[in-house]
Amino acid sequence: MARAIVANGVTSFCPTTMTVAKKQIEKAFDTARELKSRDSYYGAEILGVNSEGPFINPSKKGAQAEEHILPPDGKFIVENADIVKLVTIAPEMAGALDAIREIRENSDVLVSMGHTGASFDEALLGVKAGVRHTTHLFNAMTPLMHRNPGVVGAALSSEGVSCELIADTFHVNSGLFSIVEKLKGDKLCLITDCMRAGGMPDGEYDLGGQNVTVNGIHCLLSDGTIAGSVLRLNRAVKNLYENTDIGIEKAFAAASLNPAKAVREDSRKGSLEVGKDADIIIVDNNFDIIKTIIKGEIRYENN
Repeated sequence: MARAIVANGVTSFCPTTMTVAKKQIEKAFDTARELKSRDSYYGAEILGVNSEGPFINPSKKGAQAEEHILPPDGKFIVENADIVKLVTIAPEMAGALDAIREIRENSDVLVSMGHTGASFDEALLGVKAGVRHTTHLFNAMTPLMHRNPGVVGAALSSEGVSCELIADTFHVNSGLFSIVEKLKGDKLCLITDCMRAGGMPDGEYDLGGQNVTVNGIHCLLSDGTIAGSVLRLNRAVKNLYENTDIGIEKAFAAASLNPAKAVREDSRKGSLEVGKDADIIIVDNNFDIIKTIIKGEIRYENN
């Protein structure tokens, strides 16, 4: 994964776990730890793990396996805070607010609300407890309605909460890109939500033990549930730029400086400044990657 995504202009990333058996999650944490600690390492830098589950609401599980959903456990995240960079929690679940507070008080892990059936008020309680991020806004959460603003309403109206957006034009209609950007500004973070089929041809693939059919930008379980994406980050930037009136600087910031700020890595990542890592990408007019440079070394070149 780390080697492949440099071709998409990714210089650092958070490999993501999902709702699988706890032992599998722990094994993934250990794998990321081992790779992160290597002296010689070629691919995109691992900043830490994005733990998307297992502390979610079964009613909004999406393509995640319900049998492995667990009650929110702040201690588990704190104990693994050396490698976990952000964690998704459904704030309405029993024990969730206590878990959120425990994580915020005892670690630097970013707490995100997602895969949640929370009401607007329940989501705001989560924010009060320490939620500062939103997992793939609009997807797998209560929608924005005029009498029930839901998690979407809470995320958009909470100034201190950043929001992820899967800008593939399938997960979220492109007509909403401009609205979200105007409301969130530098707290808009482009993500891919890319599954293991990323970079592969259309066909049948596995996601956490479940069969997924990939057809273009559509990734679906057999029952029609959306199952991640095969989006490339440079394509997400292009989609945001082409479907809003923002400048190219803001479009790229949504995939670089904004997420770097969210996970507290902006002291060395996300912008070209003296003293920061020399992470640079060069693109053509179609946003295709010409060159990816990580810490001053060329890691990808499109010959």
